[in-house]
Amino acid sequence: MSADSDFDILGAVGVDVRTYGAVGDGTTDDTAAFTAALAAAAGSVVFVPAGTYVVNTVTAAGTTRIVLEDGATLKHRTGSTSHLFVISGQYFSLTGGSVDGNHAGQGANRRYLLRCDLPAGCEVRVRNVRFTGSQACAVYATNFGGHLDVSDCRFEDMAEHDGEYQHWTCAVCVDGAQPGRKGMMRFNRNTLIGTTTPALTGGAPGGIFFAPVTDYPNGLGTGATIEAIGNWFWGIGQHCANNDIGALHTYPMTLGARFIGNYFEGCGFSAIAAKSCQDVVIADNTVLNGQISARNTSAEGAISVVIGYQAGSATRSRAVVTGNIVDNPGGESTATRQVGIAVRGDPDSPATDCLVSDNIVYESGQAGIGVSYVNGITIADNIVRAGTTGMTFTEFGIRVDQTRGDVILSGNRVHSPNGHGLFALNGVDTARFFLHGNVFEHTASGGYAVLLRGVGLAKFTGNTINANPGVALSITTNGTHDVGRFIWDATNTVEAGTISISWPNVTTASGQLTGTGSPEGVVAAPVGTTYMNLSGGATSTFYVKTSGTGNTGWTAK
Repeated sequence: MSADSDFDILGAVGVDVRTYGAVGDGTTDDTAAFTAALAAAAGSVVFVPAGTYVVNTVTAAGTTRIVLEDGATLKHRTGSTSHLFVISGQYFSLTGGSVDGNHAGQGANRRYLLRCDLPAGCEVRVRNVRFTGSQACAVYATNFGGHLDVSDCRFEDMAEHDGEYQHWTCAVCVDGAQPGRKGMMRFNRNTLIGTTTPALTGGAPGGIFFAPVTDYPNGLGTGATIEAIGNWFWGIGQHCANNDIGALHTYPMTLGARFIGNYFEGCGFSAIAAKSCQDVVIADNTVLNGQISARNTSAEGAISVVIGYQAGSATRSRAVVTGNIVDNPGGESTATRQVGIAVRGDPDSPATDCLVSDNIVYESGQAGIGVSYVNGITIADNIVRAGTTGMTFTEFGIRVDQTRGDVILSGNRVHSPNGHGLFALNGVDTARFFLHGNVFEHTASGGYAVLLRGVGLAKFTGNTINANPGVALSITTNGTHDVGRFIWDATNTVEAGTISISWPNVTTASGQLTGTGSPEGVVAAPVGTTYMNLSGGATSTFYVKTSGTGNTGWTAK
């Protein structure tokens, strides 16, 4: 890779494109002049002074360095039938100025501004460029095994998605990989401005689509890496031809992705969609005010880690989602908002050893944090407030489905005014739930603050549960599996709400339980089971199962 810095390039000796006949008057076709200047430069810098240079197709082979000085614009010629730059060399850099795709003058041609063939050993570097009017991707790379660096750029006035061209109406698209090569993309400190008013026949433009795969139908990725730090996305994200494309969207088999400190507002679909990434870090991002539109489905999260998304994906493991803020993530309607943060595997490729911590999720739908097909997850120190308007009891603070291994919930504060707080029902029969130091508040009649069905283990320590009115805690079978073991001790507090423990469906239990009712309704309990009952009076009674079966053999202590 080249070690050139922007300072080195600007201080270099090179050629002036005007020396080779470029006019820069916004009308004259300067394609031939650019081609001649690149040939004469032979790898040194081509300087482009202020002006608007109309260009059709320029081929960049070998080493190409172009510096657009202040006030310089490259404009794609009206009615062009090819891309603005076709890059096939070992090194290409474009610095400064503006590149205008002139999408209003291109019709349905859908051409790229920078089209790169980028195998191993090759590098494309784009710095401090303002892209406007792109009718397809501003930067498109294929045969990806090299290095793509797009930093400090601005993308605006992009064509809206037309509902036909799938992911190709984006700011940057990597589509296709060099077999056996990994490649790396850096996308840092950029600004992307789309629209918050997508139409049914079009939609917001896409942001980043990173799909370095070698077998597209099967999604066989090469383990390429992406880094996206400090970017600003506004009104980006699309739904096209049954393809949902997030503002920052990665596709199967990306290895070591880092999405840190990005800002998203008014985006459609997922702000971040990390699909079949291994060892992914999503940290300190802000997602605000997602679109409410039929173009914005709610099945996946505003921040979405989707493991095993594509056929051919092996088990993809280890994701860290930490320190993010998601507020009003959008959805199909005010009554069907998106999940705030989703971590999902599939039956053949479960996510493994994931961490979701220190996030703040407000006004989410379906779930503030949604988990499914995960083998081991820690959900810690998050603040979740589920949607407050137009919601139903299918909206949850934290929902866990189809999950095995240890599910550790620690230090979370969950408020669910119109839905259940913690909900675990489907496919969790072998999962072991450890709940410590959480606060669950539920304030709607008919709902549950904590609802566990058929889990392998449910251990509660130091939690505070408040359901007024409603059910504070419900533990029972899911219709197929009973609860393997239930442990509750005196460090827990139920401030309000009823407790519903279906003792026939709890295989073993220990500890203390404070609530209404009596063990006399128990039809099955092993000797040694303990149960504390506050039966409406001031005195607590601690029962121990000392003999017998069913409702006999209980001794008050």
